[in-house]
Amino acid sequence: TRLDELPQLWNVLRGDISFVGPRPPDPRYVEMFPELYAEVLKSRPGVTGLATLAYHETEERLLAACKTPQQTEKVYVERCVPRKARLDLIYGRNQTLCFDILLMLHTVFRRLPLHLKKWR
Repeated sequence: TRLDELPQLWNVLRGDISFVGPRPPDPRYVEMFPELYAEVLKSRPGVTGLATLAYHETEERLLAACKTPQQTEKVYVERCVPRKARLDLIYGRNQTLCFDILLMLHTVFRRLPLHLKKWR
């Protein structure tokens, strides 16, 4: 894990969040999309989740193409936030132990090559 994720692991151990679940949304985006987040917020938040894993590369590509902070925020709000919230809804409606294990494995194997490159 990265150092900035250590507090999240502490929150998992305390039971405040789970390993898998929707990432806690920024309150600004909850206010912008109340109908989407009304159901998403019923799920326990997590360190990793379907939206994080499925949309991460697309989000990075979209935001990398932005030229200004204002454009970045506009693209994020209009294109990323609604799509990630919908993925969180899909997760919430299909949550099972097996699905959680698959998402955890995907998270581990997705990060593993980055750590191996550091040791070369």
